[in-house]
Amino acid sequence: MNFESFDNLDLERKSRIERYKRKIKRIAKIGLIVATVGLGGYLAKEVHENREDYKKYYETTPDEEKKKYEALRNVLIEEIGEKNVERMEAADRVGFWERESGENGSPEINGFERIGISDEVLGKIWSDGNGAYPKKWISGEISRIYFLDREEKLSGKYGEKLAKHQADAATSNTGEVIFYKNKILSNNIPKESLLENIDGSFGHEMGHQNDWETDKDLSLLERAELLKAIIDRMNSDRPFRSIMEEFYGSQSYHGSIINEDKKAERYLKAKEYWAQVCEDYFAVPTWLEDNYTEDYRIVDSYIKKVDNSFDPVRAENQRDQIMKEGVN
Repeated sequence: MNFESFDNLDLERKSRIERYKRKIKRIAKIGLIVATVGLGGYLAKEVHENREDYKKYYETTPDEEKKKYEALRNVLIEEIGEKNVERMEAADRVGFWERESGENGSPEINGFERIGISDEVLGKIWSDGNGAYPKKWISGEISRIYFLDREEKLSGKYGEKLAKHQADAATSNTGEVIFYKNKILSNNIPKESLLENIDGSFGHEMGHQNDWETDKDLSLLERAELLKAIIDRMNSDRPFRSIMEEFYGSQSYHGSIINEDKKAERYLKAKEYWAQVCEDYFAVPTWLEDNYTEDYRIVDSYIKKVDNSFDPVRAENQRDQIMKEGVN
């Protein structure tokens, strides 16, 4: 399967804009008018207050944790460059602000009726309250999931080889997961197989929405530790290859990424490596644990931080049952 993660440049700015839009809507609902200060002044004031709040929050971090982070930061700069480390730090500020906002609603799901799949059935599958997926990996992390009846190419930032391929799905900076029309996501295949294809792609994109740059519940040190763990696995003697890549004997998806800036390339590869491992953790957990134990444990340990009772095998069976009921 092919995937694309939207470019996260200006992550912090875009996240603030979305939060302001929601705040403005709430203000409008209760009949308040921001006139004396003006909208521009209001937003500038909010940015300043948010930055000050984050500074106070970070100052409460234990000194030992700060020292660990600074040591990791220097290592990561050597691997992926300072620019990408700063992206992760901006993401930590965004995560703090999102936690403070307390918005944890379930995502809006729509558009799948165009390919014969019930949005309601997908809502049951993509629920973190019934054991099908981990708690806090969907609600509060993903805002909307929808199907667009158009084809989409993979991002050019992944290199000429991958840019020729169609994308199955993508994520946006505002927590959206978008599915696109293509051969494996069409209404020309059996409905149960289509549901499996959609859910498999979702596992990958959900990984993108819960990595060191997007998960709002991680501390700055946890973000750095997760990224370093993935880079270490990429640099190991036997890095992860998905079950599909093992079966077909093809080059790994993350390994196919090419970028002129080698540190940027390594960062892009790390993001796709993590998302691929997440996909197989949810789709074939037993296979992953047996064949790539270290990768399995990385995902499992981070999930257990927010959902200690989550069982990927039981969750897989739960989703299979919902899919069977959904096609009858």
